[in-house]
Amino acid sequence: MRAFELTEAKIDQGIDQALRQKGYKKLGSGTDQNVYLEPGSEMVLKIFRSSISGEGSDRITPGQNTFKAFADYCLSHSNNQFLPNFTGWETFKFNNRIYLQIRMERLFPIGDPDWQDFLEDLSSQARFSV
Repeated sequence: MRAFELTEAKIDQGIDQALRQKGYKKLGSGTDQNVYLEPGSEMVLKIFRSSISGEGSDRITPGQNTFKAFADYCLSHSNNQFLPNFTGWETFKFNNRIYLQIRMERLFPIGDPDWQDFLEDLSSQARFSV
Protein backbone atom coordinates (compact mmCIF):
# COMPACT_ATOMS: atom_id res chain seq x y z
CA MET A 1 0.00 0.00 0.00
CA ARG A 2 1.37 3.39 -0.93
CA ALA A 3 1.62 6.25 1.56
CA PHE A 4 -1.07 8.37 -0.14
CA GLU A 5 -3.53 5.46 0.16
CA LEU A 6 -2.98 5.36 3.91
CA THR A 7 -3.65 9.08 4.15
CA GLU A 8 -6.77 8.81 2.02
CA ALA A 9 -8.12 5.92 4.08
CA LYS A 10 -9.31 8.14 6.94
CA ILE A 11 -12.98 8.27 7.83
CA ASP A 12 -14.76 11.44 6.72
CA GLN A 13 -15.37 13.71 9.72
CA GLY A 14 -19.00 14.08 8.64
CA ILE A 15 -19.60 10.39 9.36
CA ASP A 16 -17.89 10.67 12.73
CA GLN A 17 -20.00 13.70 13.68
CA ALA A 18 -23.25 12.08 12.52
CA LEU A 19 -22.60 8.94 14.57
CA ARG A 20 -21.67 10.91 17.68
CA GLN A 21 -24.88 12.94 17.35
CA LYS A 22 -26.82 9.67 17.29
CA GLY A 23 -25.18 8.61 20.56
CA TYR A 24 -22.39 6.39 19.26
CA LYS A 25 -19.16 6.48 21.27
CA LYS A 26 -15.91 6.23 19.34
CA LEU A 27 -13.79 3.41 20.76
CA GLY A 28 -10.83 3.65 18.42
CA SER A 29 -9.54 3.77 14.89
CA GLY A 30 -7.10 2.07 12.59
CA THR A 31 -5.57 2.75 9.22
CA ASP A 32 -8.83 2.31 7.33
CA GLN A 33 -11.56 1.98 9.93
CA ASN A 34 -13.22 3.48 12.99
CA VAL A 35 -15.02 1.55 15.70
CA TYR A 36 -18.01 2.90 17.63
CA LEU A 37 -20.01 1.51 20.54
CA GLU A 38 -23.70 1.50 19.62
CA PRO A 39 -25.95 3.32 22.07
CA GLY A 40 -28.01 1.02 24.25
CA SER A 41 -26.25 -2.18 23.21
CA GLU A 42 -22.99 -4.05 23.56
CA MET A 43 -22.51 -4.16 19.80
CA VAL A 44 -19.91 -2.17 17.92
CA LEU A 45 -20.17 -0.57 14.52
CA LYS A 46 -17.05 -0.76 12.36
CA ILE A 47 -16.83 1.70 9.49
CA PHE A 48 -14.33 0.79 6.76
CA ARG A 49 -13.23 3.58 4.45
CA SER A 50 -12.64 3.13 0.76
CA SER A 51 -9.44 4.51 -0.72
CA ILE A 52 -11.01 4.47 -4.18
CA SER A 53 -12.36 7.73 -5.53
CA GLY A 54 -13.57 8.92 -8.90
CA GLU A 55 -14.17 6.34 -11.62
CA GLY A 56 -14.82 2.92 -10.11
CA SER A 57 -15.74 4.39 -6.74
CA ASP A 58 -18.86 2.19 -6.65
CA ARG A 59 -16.70 -0.84 -5.87
CA ILE A 60 -15.51 -1.87 -2.44
CA THR A 61 -11.78 -2.18 -1.84
CA PRO A 62 -9.90 -5.47 -1.44
CA GLY A 63 -9.51 -4.72 2.29
CA GLN A 64 -13.23 -4.11 2.71
CA ASN A 65 -13.98 -7.26 0.73
CA THR A 66 -11.68 -9.33 2.94
CA PHE A 67 -13.41 -8.24 6.13
CA LYS A 68 -16.82 -8.67 4.51
CA ALA A 69 -15.86 -12.26 3.59
CA PHE A 70 -14.78 -12.89 7.20
CA ALA A 71 -18.07 -11.48 8.51
CA ASP A 72 -20.02 -13.64 6.04
CA TYR A 73 -18.06 -16.70 7.16
CA CYS A 74 -18.80 -15.95 10.81
CA LEU A 75 -22.49 -15.35 10.04
CA SER A 76 -22.74 -18.70 8.26
CA HIS A 77 -20.98 -20.46 11.18
CA SER A 78 -22.77 -18.67 14.01
CA ASN A 79 -22.82 -21.86 16.10
CA ASN A 80 -19.01 -21.74 16.41
CA GLN A 81 -18.32 -20.26 19.84
CA PHE A 82 -14.79 -19.27 18.86
CA LEU A 83 -15.88 -16.84 16.13
CA PRO A 84 -17.16 -13.32 16.84
CA ASN A 85 -20.87 -12.65 16.41
CA PHE A 86 -21.92 -10.36 13.57
CA THR A 87 -25.40 -9.04 12.87
CA GLY A 88 -24.71 -8.05 9.29
CA TRP A 89 -23.02 -5.55 7.04
CA GLU A 90 -23.92 -3.07 4.34
CA THR A 91 -22.28 -0.48 2.14
CA PHE A 92 -23.17 3.19 1.93
CA LYS A 93 -21.92 6.15 -0.06
CA PHE A 94 -20.74 9.36 1.59
CA ASN A 95 -19.03 12.24 -0.26
CA ASN A 96 -18.58 10.08 -3.36
CA ARG A 97 -16.84 7.24 -1.53
CA ILE A 98 -18.05 3.76 -0.68
CA TYR A 99 -17.92 2.75 2.98
CA LEU A 100 -18.56 -0.64 4.53
CA GLN A 101 -20.27 -0.82 7.91
CA ILE A 102 -20.32 -4.00 9.95
CA ARG A 103 -22.06 -4.62 13.26
CA MET A 104 -20.46 -7.12 15.58
CA GLU A 105 -20.17 -8.06 19.21
CA ARG A 106 -17.72 -6.03 21.26
CA LEU A 107 -14.50 -7.92 21.85
CA PHE A 108 -12.17 -7.42 24.80
CA PRO A 109 -8.51 -8.33 25.26
CA ILE A 110 -7.95 -11.49 27.28
CA GLY A 111 -4.93 -10.01 29.00
CA ASP A 112 -1.37 -11.21 28.92
CA PRO A 113 -1.37 -14.67 30.48
CA ASP A 114 1.71 -15.87 32.26
CA TRP A 115 2.63 -18.58 29.78
CA GLN A 116 5.40 -20.01 31.93
CA ASP A 117 3.00 -20.76 34.81
CA PHE A 118 0.44 -22.14 32.37
CA LEU A 119 2.96 -24.49 30.71
CA GLU A 120 4.31 -25.65 34.08
CA ASP A 121 0.76 -26.43 35.26
CA LEU A 122 0.01 -28.22 32.02
CA SER A 123 3.18 -30.32 32.11
CA SER A 124 2.64 -31.27 35.77
CA GLN A 125 -0.83 -32.61 34.90
CA ALA A 126 0.27 -34.55 31.81
CA ARG A 127 0.57 -38.33 32.19
CA PHE A 128 2.88 -40.06 29.78
CA SER A 129 3.34 -43.79 29.45
CA VAL A 130 6.33 -45.33 27.76
